[in-house]
Amino acid sequence: MLSKEKLLEKFSNKLKEEMGNMSQEKLATDSGLHVSYIGRLERGDACPSIYAVYKIALALKIKPSELFKF
Repeated sequence: MLSKEKLLEKFSNKLKEEMGNMSQEKLATDSGLHVSYIGRLERGDACPSIYAVYKIALALKIKPSELFKF
């Protein structure tokens, strides 16, 4: 079982991978989330809600489950 910190680190790495060259600002605009929140997710400093994961996945044009394939 992963600790919360390790899980957030893995999620952060996967998010950055899926974002590719997309900026935090673009993901924030496309997902309707605040840019500072996207930054916190990228650093592993925030634990996203299911709804936030859903909105991010829509913006990235992937299934939400893809963000947990690590």
